[in-house]
Amino acid sequence: CMFVALKGERVDGHDYVGHAFEQGASFALVHEDLSSQFPQLDLRSEVTAQQLANLPQPACLLVPETPSALQQIARFWRAKLDVTVIGITGSVGKSTTKEVVAHVLSHRYPTLKNEGNYNNEIGLPVTILSLTEGHQRAVLEMGFYVPGEIQFLCEIARPKIGVVTNIGTVHAERAGSQAEIARGKAELVRRARIVGTVLDSLGLCKVPVLSVVGDFSLENEADLGPDDDGVNNIDPRSDVADCDVADDGLHMPVVMPHCQETTLE
Repeated sequence: CMFVALKGERVDGHDYVGHAFEQGASFALVHEDLSSQFPQLDLRSEVTAQQLANLPQPACLLVPETPSALQQIARFWRAKLDVTVIGITGSVGKSTTKEVVAHVLSHRYPTLKNEGNYNNEIGLPVTILSLTEGHQRAVLEMGFYVPGEIQFLCEIARPKIGVVTNIGTVHAERAGSQAEIARGKAELVRRARIVGTVLDSLGLCKVPVLSVVGDFSLENEADLGPDDDGVNNIDPRSDVADCDVADDGLHMPVVMPHCQETTLE
């Protein structure tokens, strides 16, 4: 296995390289020169096959920046795998949606989901590296803080299906405005290769940048309604409908809470 030395505000992973080797790591990805302490191969310049063959283990692999190297490795690994990725984002409800979708898909397919808050530029690549050739589906929550972040995550994950739960004002202090948040969330829809869906139970999502995708509504005009294929057992008095999941033929109840605070007028 490989240890990735990441440097945070309070903790520096380079301080734990020795411990990682003691625990069985074969390599450590570092961006600080540790050649005085451990065998090290400098990947910042061209490496020969002979150098690789002669590299003892455990050893450090020196790169310009460990976060970027981690992301490049994850991008490479994802490209090698034939797996359908469902990307999920939204101001509210993305974690719950991820859990529900992963639970349903896992009944038919070997499915991976990102755990906890592994939804950013570090956590998502780590999750991608947990994928194996045996996985057929991956449900990946994608966090948003600033415009461009979800596009970057999509370049690594390569989602086939994109789900935006809603557009609120969470992280507006960083993004700048609710419209900017909408544009950021729409990065997932644009990058999804086949279908993008906005789950908007009231049909109140009026952000123009999302008008290219679908929404669901019981009463208002929307791209998906109670009479459409794949939507069954609609009761106007209830907040629950039965819907098919993508093109997999799976059947599940979809809860549609009428939450005015998380929709746009």
